[in-house]
Amino acid sequence: MYDRKDYDELNAQKADARVRDMMPHLRMVQAVAPVMQKMLTSFDHWNKYLEFLQAQVNRLAALKDHALAQLANPFIWEYEAMAKLKGDVLRAQAMIDALTLAMTLPRAIIDDAEKVQEIISKFEGQDEATGQPKS
Repeated sequence: MYDRKDYDELNAQKADARVRDMMPHLRMVQAVAPVMQKMLTSFDHWNKYLEFLQAQVNRLAALKDHALAQLANPFIWEYEAMAKLKGDVLRAQAMIDALTLAMTLPRAIIDDAEKVQEIISKFEGQDEATGQPKS
């Protein structure tokens, strides 16, 4: 009979299989983290790059706010103008999101490197094909 214990074991096996499948990606993050750490701490160019991206985010936020203010203007009621303004808002928000991700990704890689190391160490003691402890 199939019971809760069998269900839990099956889910644990599936979780282990997912982590084994992600192992190449985890090792890549582990390898990149020291490089990102060096870039973020020892190069002034990185700070200038972040300042440039932040200036772009600020410019896009101002454009988005302007478009939102125009959408609230009761004198703009033509469909084409409203559609353009809505498109401007969506485009600005998408670009803000992309630039914010570009600014935060290297720090996230560094911060998550310890978690990745824990996952890798847990599974390095296991055979990747079978998930059983190596002998």
